[in-house]
Amino acid sequence: MFNTSHEVTTSHARSADLEREKRLRMLSDTDRDIIRLANDPLFPRWLEQIQAIGGCAHPVYLSGSTLTRDAVTGEVISSYSTAGEPGERLAVRCRNRRASVCEPCAYLHAGDTFQLIRAGLSGGKNVPAAVRDRPRLFVTLTAPSFGPVHRVRDGLPGYAYPALSFVVLGAFAQLASFLYLTALIFSGTKLATAFRRRRRLSAGATSAAGALFLGFAVKLSLSNA
Repeated sequence: MFNTSHEVTTSHARSADLEREKRLRMLSDTDRDIIRLANDPLFPRWLEQIQAIGGCAHPVYLSGSTLTRDAVTGEVISSYSTAGEPGERLAVRCRNRRASVCEPCAYLHAGDTFQLIRAGLSGGKNVPAAVRDRPRLFVTLTAPSFGPVHRVRDGLPGYAYPALSFVVLGAFAQLASFLYLTALIFSGTKLATAFRRRRRLSAGATSAAGALFLGFAVKLSLSNA
C-alpha cells in the first residue's frame, strides 16, 4: 500500500515537471531568463542593485575586490569582492548628465547641480551665509570632448591652429574697400536722384491730401451753416 502511494506521488511530480517544462518552452528566451533570475537565490541582492542605481539606462558593471588595512597595525579593517554578487559583478550608475543617453542619471545630476549653485549663492552645506552679500561671478568651463574649442600647444610659439596673416587680411580689407568705393562713385548720382524724386513725390502727396481734407472741412462747415 505504501509503495503504491509513493509511486502515485512520484508520477504526479513527474507530470508536473513535464507540464512546467512544456510551458517554459512556449515562452520567449527573455521570459525564461526572467523566471530563472526570479528563482535564483541571489535574486534579492540583484534587486537591491537595481534599486540602488535608480533605473539607470546604461549601468556600469564592475568586478574585482578591495581590501582596507590599518596603516599602523596592518590589520584588515574591511574587505569586499564581487565574487559573491549576482553574476560576480556589481552594477553602478553610469552618471551621464545627458538626458538623451540616460534620463535618470541626468535628472540626478541636475538636482545635484541645483543644490551646489544654491548653496554657493545663498549659503548652506558648509558654505557661510555671508556669501549672499558678496559679488557673484559665473565662469563657463567647456570640456575638451565638446570639440576643438581649446588651442593645443606643442611647446613652440604660436597656436596649433594658425590664423591668417595680417598681409592676407589686409588684402581682403583693401579689396572690399575698393569695391565699396567703386559702387558708391558710380551709383551715388543715381541714388541721390532717386532720393530727391521720392522726396518730391512724398511732398506732393502730402499737399494733395491736405487740400482734400481742407476742402472737406469747408464743405462740412457750409452745410452746417
